[in-house]
Amino acid sequence: GKEATFHTTFVSTEDAKDDFAVLVYPNPHAAGQLSVDLPEQPGSYTFELYDVLGRRVFAAPVQAGHNALEPPPLPPGLYHYTVRLAATGTVVASGQLVQE
Repeated sequence: GKEATFHTTFVSTEDAKDDFAVLVYPNPHAAGQLSVDLPEQPGSYTFELYDVLGRRVFAAPVQAGHNALEPPPLPPGLYHYTVRLAATGTVVASGQLVQE
């Protein structure tokens, strides 16, 4: 097969979202510190944690590089997180966190 190389220029926020790799660990999370690592891109961001009903249970400002967060004790279950650009509220990353 032919090898194709694609060079993408990120213009819209939808495209950029795929390029914004966020690491949230430990996952599963029990208690204490939650680490959120963002790519080295300038800007202020907000990390938000939602329960299965869509209620926001935790939010904290985060920035490029390593962020050590202290979420409150949460009931065990599956949570959804988002990382938003603080200035616009645009979601740049999202994923799931299991709380033990």
